[in-house]
Amino acid sequence: MNVVIVVVDALRQSDVGCYGREEGTTPNIDRLAQDSMVFENAYSLSNYTDICMSSILSGLTPREHGVTHHGTAHTEANLERIQERSPTFLPEILSESGYSTLGVDWMGRWHAWGYDDYGVDLRQHDSGIVPSKFLERVKWTLSDLPEPIVRKLLSGYYRLFGYDDVRVNCEDLTDIAIKRIDEASSPSFTLLHYWDVHPPYLPPEEYEQKFDADWSDEPLSNYFGGDRKGPMAAEFPPYAAGERETVGGSKRAYDGTISWVDEQIGRLIDYFESEEMIDETMIVVTADHG
Repeated sequence: MNVVIVVVDALRQSDVGCYGREEGTTPNIDRLAQDSMVFENAYSLSNYTDICMSSILSGLTPREHGVTHHGTAHTEANLERIQERSPTFLPEILSESGYSTLGVDWMGRWHAWGYDDYGVDLRQHDSGIVPSKFLERVKWTLSDLPEPIVRKLLSGYYRLFGYDDVRVNCEDLTDIAIKRIDEASSPSFTLLHYWDVHPPYLPPEEYEQKFDADWSDEPLSNYFGGDRKGPMAAEFPPYAAGERETVGGSKRAYDGTISWVDEQIGRLIDYFESEEMIDETMIVVTADHG
């Protein structure tokens, strides 16, 4: 039995069709749900990806596995605690049971434990090789800076080289996942982590245009900026909304990213069906947090 865990980062439950959304955001997830078990009382343990992914793949609470911070907020003491507790993650267990273990993600660190093949080579998706080589050299220096500053630096850096985002988009990730699964020996375990539904919201225009959500034209600056909503909101970088200026514009972009990712999940399902592997594959679709 092959196992595929698809994590759609920051996907809110109420925006999925099989959980009640009526605007047709997720026809492929809904198609999968028709013949699957749908969990209605599953709750995230945090609103941060490092913490959530560690719990999803270990079955442990943050207190148990020791991951209680996120991104550049990790201190040396945090990292030492994780190493000391050394939680066992699902790919490690499956690898010991003879599975090929594939991680189509770029978070690294302890998230890469137990995989035969983990990561995404950003250089394969650059218009030139220089940007990613430079980023590889400076990323650990950047990690010592406050996270809002890091986000602004990375955003500006990639835009200098003509990129909208620092991440590999869902179409390319799906291509990578299918290729690796196709080349792996069976049985295989695959983690496929889509980031497009996480800010910034940058779907192709045709996906965003699908939705005419009846949302407000209220400026986002009413919620982010200054200290009117607290220090966390004040640090929220403008690019997080994909440069949208209104609540409605940001929501339409968010819906567009959901539709875009859902189409790629459909491609993945179609691949398993065309290869006559669908009955021998367990596909789990989840979010890390809303």
